[in-house]
Amino acid sequence: MQSAKQEYGKLVTFLMAIGRVAIVIAVQDYFMDIHSVLLLLKKYTI
Repeated sequence: MQSAKQEYGKLVTFLMAIGRVAIVIAVQDYFMDIHSVLLLLKKYTI
């Protein structure tokens, strides 16, 4: 039982690490999109 619990703990830690990386990448993509949209707006309004 103990070893199964340890394996589950490792899996959860692994999934949380992946989730954190995915969130960071998604946030960066989101901000890059906003940045490029702002640049486009600047280009066409000025």
